[in-house]
Amino acid sequence: MGGAQQSRAREEAFPCGEQSRAREEAIPSVDQNGAGQEAVALADRHDALNPATRAQNDPPRAKPPDSEPIAAGFTAGGSPSRAQRREARFQEAVRGLTYATGRVVLADDWPAVRDERWSGESFETLIQRGSDNLRRDVFAAIEAFTLAVLIDPERVEGYRGLGRAMYSIHRVTCAIAAFHTALDIEPAATDGRFELGMALQMKGDFAEAAGAWEELVTLDPGHADGHARLAIALGFLADYEAAWDHVHAAESLGRRVPPQFRVLLASKFPEP
Repeated sequence: MGGAQQSRAREEAFPCGEQSRAREEAIPSVDQNGAGQEAVALADRHDALNPATRAQNDPPRAKPPDSEPIAAGFTAGGSPSRAQRREARFQEAVRGLTYATGRVVLADDWPAVRDERWSGESFETLIQRGSDNLRRDVFAAIEAFTLAVLIDPERVEGYRGLGRAMYSIHRVTCAIAAFHTALDIEPAATDGRFELGMALQMKGDFAEAAGAWEELVTLDPGHADGHARLAIALGFLADYEAAWDHVHAAESLGRRVPPQFRVLLASKFPEP
């Protein structure tokens, strides 16, 4: 089987994809020196307030060299590569659950995985272990949150933890599935909608991200970060007048959007 066929087979079996960056990230809020800056950086690169120009402005991307000789997961010296070791740890951590339907559901082998791994810890203990490991060992965190779901799949905290862990390593499809599952259980959770929007934005789906944040600020009109994120997403989508509405809403709640975004937005549509 060639490299492309192997990649498709892996994606069909487990649709979360390879992590796009090694650096692990927490879900940020919007502030002058924080999360808003990454949106501004994207705007600077892509002329984000005019999406039609992105294809013209983006330089062509060089294709990576063919790695077919080591596609089986070994370096030229014959030992597993770091990426393959991480992938193996990831696949081991997520045993017992599947993400293939766009939701997190119990896999066929979930009882065996639960019985193998569970030594009687409480659900709360597993959630705490996962949270404690998010920055130290994300695969240990994923394993703890997975086990929490296996012992009590009706509680939301395990799915929220999985979403945050997946987001931190850019497993965006898994993160979206986990956040959707959490919202299926607790539809009024405003933090869950904020996190879903962040994962959708990471995927590059600004329309869906804007939809999540629109639902968020409808549920909680006082959610300043929701208004700020929605303003930036609407700017990307060229809905400039609505973007200004949410800039003003965020600022009235004490959350300023990055000044660079204000300048970009004003260059497309004068501030009302």
